[in-house]
Amino acid sequence: MALKAELLPFTEFFPLQLKQKMASGTLYRAGQIHLLRTGVGSIAARSFLSYLKQYRPDSVWNVGLAGALNPVIPSGDIFAINRVRNVNSENWIMLSAVAAADTFIAKDLLTVSQAVTSSVERDRLQASTSADLVDMETYLLAEKCQTEHIPFASFKMVSDLANDQTEKDFLYNLSDYSRRLAIALHPLLLQWLK
Repeated sequence: MALKAELLPFTEFFPLQLKQKMASGTLYRAGQIHLLRTGVGSIAARSFLSYLKQYRPDSVWNVGLAGALNPVIPSGDIFAINRVRNVNSENWIMLSAVAAADTFIAKDLLTVSQAVTSSVERDRLQASTSADLVDMETYLLAEKCQTEHIPFASFKMVSDLANDQTEKDFLYNLSDYSRRLAIALHPLLLQWLK
């Protein structure tokens, strides 16, 4: 997760045993589950690389909030990410399905370097990439996992409509949506751990 607010609801299901600093992030260990707060954007890539130097996970799940590039997607919906690309690249990375097809609809995600805060920019990015959602770190993490041959899955809840209300909507929805996302993913995580 990029932010502490996105991570904390998961600690209700997986009690923490150890907290450790990781570059610009923080690792919370709960048995065989590692919860890494990476930070946002390029900071996330540095935190994740620091984590990968110490640990070799069997798989990585990227979980958090994202904006909707497709204006018909409502806030509060959860999606499994099918593929992700960086705004500066034409190449898509296909992600692991993690048996989520029965639970969540798959969508494509675009990673950008700055939050999308205007409907004009949102519409331009959606038209040029056909991506449904937008965030600031998933591609960077997926690329590292692809290089290391680590299965990578991503689940995103739509927090805002990537427009001039983005900052306000994101902050308003952050705690509640993070909690709802943790509740929705908990059964899938338990199934994955078996």
